[in-house]
Amino acid sequence: MGYFTTVSATTPLHSEAKQALKSEEVARIVLGILSYTKWQPARNPVQLCVVAPTQYSAVLESAVLPEKTLKIVTLRQEYDINRLNTQCDVIYFGEISPQQQQKVSGSKAHPVLTISEANPDCELGSMFCLDTTASPVTFKVNLDSLARSGIHVNPNVLLLGRKKKVAP
Repeated sequence: MGYFTTVSATTPLHSEAKQALKSEEVARIVLGILSYTKWQPARNPVQLCVVAPTQYSAVLESAVLPEKTLKIVTLRQEYDINRLNTQCDVIYFGEISPQQQQKVSGSKAHPVLTISEANPDCELGSMFCLDTTASPVTFKVNLDSLARSGIHVNPNVLLLGRKKKVAP
């Protein structure tokens, strides 16, 4: 009696399709947040720095908003606090620890909006923390970090995020 093993050719493709869908959702959320964000003084173009390694930044790195709105220039950067704080208006963190994110947020050369794809608690570091385990992708807002930044984000965007409760 023979044994047969069925190998599904769709498994890797399914996984790749799922990854591509998550990347599109992440890009839509990040670009949506940025389109409702105001810096003083105004930034145009906005320098969006992606700090590797990341899982879901492929679409974000090639995304462009319509001509009528904010122009975004995306740069891939290494984790270098001085460079990130002087060259970036927005920092998208991948697998960087919340403590490392907080170091960047804590040294302010100018207001920098921070977004993370790997900071589920959203207690330290980033202002916006993506939940890529959810379908569709959702985000949390660290209101304390955002308030300290001096960056204005439309309150309607903040309502879309699941707000992180700040400890007294």
